[in-house]
Amino acid sequence: MRNVWIGFTGGIVDQETAKALGLPVGGVVVRSVEQGSPADTAGIIPGDVITSIDNRKIRDADDLRTSLGNALADEKFSMDLMRKGKEIHVTLITREAL
Repeated sequence: MRNVWIGFTGGIVDQETAKALGLPVGGVVVRSVEQGSPADTAGIIPGDVITSIDNRKIRDADDLRTSLGNALADEKFSMDLMRKGKEIHVTLITREAL
C-alpha cells in the first residue's frame, strides 16, 4: 500500500479553541496547508474547520483519521467546512506521496 498526500495539518476544536475562534466545540481546525497540495487545490485554507467528510461527522482527530486513513491515490472526498461562520463544500482528491 502506498502513502497518499493530503497536505494539511490540523488540531481539534476543543473548548479553548472554540471560544477563541467563536466556533462550536468539535471538528478539526486546519492549522496549515502545503502550497500545491491536494488540500490547497481543493481550496482549503488555514482556519477552516472540517465538520464532515463524505457525510460522516468529524468530531475530532480520530474521526479524521478514520475517514482519510485508508485513502488511495486519486480518491475523491466530499468535505464540509466552516469558514468565517459560513458552511462551504469542497472536493479533495488525494495524490500519491512522493
